[in-house]
Amino acid sequence: MSSASRDSPLFSDFCRLLESISARKGTDLKKQRLEKYVQEWRARYGDFFDAMRLLLPHLDKERTTYGMKEQVLAKTYVDVLGLGKDSEDANYLIHWRMPGKNKQYQKIVGDFASVAYEVIASRSTVIRGTMTVHDVNQQLDTLSITSGRQQQRDIIRHFFVNYTADEQKWIIRVILKELKVGMSENSVLNVFHSDAFNLFNVCSSLHKVCVDLKDPFIRLSTNDIAIFYPIKPQLAHKELPQDVPKAMGGTDKFYIQQKLDGERLQLHVKDGVFRYWSRKTTDYTHLYGANENEGTLTPYIYNCFHHKARSLILDGEMVAWDPIGEQYLPFGTLKSAALDQTDGKNKARPCFIVFDIVYCNGTPIIEQPLSERVAILPKIITEKKGHLEILPHTEGSSVQDVVDELDKAVAARQEGIVIKNPSCTYAPGQRNKDWIKVKPDYVDSLGDDVDVLIIGGIYGTGRRGDRLSHFMCAIKDNNVPLGSEPRLL
Repeated sequence: MSSASRDSPLFSDFCRLLESISARKGTDLKKQRLEKYVQEWRARYGDFFDAMRLLLPHLDKERTTYGMKEQVLAKTYVDVLGLGKDSEDANYLIHWRMPGKNKQYQKIVGDFASVAYEVIASRSTVIRGTMTVHDVNQQLDTLSITSGRQQQRDIIRHFFVNYTADEQKWIIRVILKELKVGMSENSVLNVFHSDAFNLFNVCSSLHKVCVDLKDPFIRLSTNDIAIFYPIKPQLAHKELPQDVPKAMGGTDKFYIQQKLDGERLQLHVKDGVFRYWSRKTTDYTHLYGANENEGTLTPYIYNCFHHKARSLILDGEMVAWDPIGEQYLPFGTLKSAALDQTDGKNKARPCFIVFDIVYCNGTPIIEQPLSERVAILPKIITEKKGHLEILPHTEGSSVQDVVDELDKAVAARQEGIVIKNPSCTYAPGQRNKDWIKVKPDYVDSLGDDVDVLIIGGIYGTGRRGDRLSHFMCAIKDNNVPLGSEPRLL
């Protein structure tokens, strides 16, 4: 929740900061403006968390969702503003992606917050902002836990009655978790503290970052991994097969693994408690189970860990497993398998495939080389087919080894391969050439051509706001019997 202190700056001043950052060209100028604001905040108000969660709303895990995207917000504002459902302004709100006849809206089509601002501005009676950053956070905290449309309407009405149109524009951007000021999370965090980005990568908590790094002159270890704080996983760099050995710095050998078609997941285990987080640190424990008595996975793997492995953080991929065909299923089947609580030995089920470990028995081990980390896995895990597995690897040292493994992956209709440097440490949140992914579609000769029918389009945003930028396509279903009506998928 937000800071309990009432000594908080005006939200209108915070909005002016965002406008200033957005208007500046170049990252350095944007960072200079934000740095001045951070220094002033620290000197007067101390804890920066109230501001940080508004600057990086997509990283605020204490307010994971507001249950309101553009369409819901549009309908809510139509109701709050008392607009006729067939009125021009209601139409612009509802169809915010589509260019209309009004030139005023054509310039901002595809940007819902800007469209909403134009509609709100002519109706708002609030001329000067009097609400604080703390006030905004309190309302957003409430919005994030509401369960009904009436409560949502009440909060949006509160914003309309008490905040200027400009302030509401930025509140809408926070709710949509996209500020659009031209600064990355890396830039924002590094302005706050030189260790902030690295700390966030190993804890995924803006609150912890703001508390632990409140003093800009005190440095922290970047190895501050803790159990039940989700980390940002290391990511793989894309390369062509012929460029892999050079990209890996000429190492004399590398590991080659299957690139799985699932969802990147990390598993935290301590004293019988299990927690699952996705690549973007979304908590999926409710699906897979927090203990041996609940979920579609934990009851089956609860006893698969060595009794001396008291606390673990494992990195891997969650896939759907077909026990009849004894094969991994496409990614699209994973969620239905994870949600299926019915009994049945032959149903598709979630299977966690482990390929790395970053924490063991109270100690982060990301500084150990990959070869030593993966050697730990068979010592602490008893594999259970179709439930919990360790991803095997082969060793290679040449372009031909990469090509041969990629050919095998193509023949097996797999997604591709991942090549890893055995001597590399684990780099949370980074995409570097110690891990390299190679997929068939990176190679022209291995790509597939598909005939499709365009059946729809979606208007773009920004510079592409007045034109179709994404297309919905269909393919012919070849399983339809001859003589029957054609069917498209």
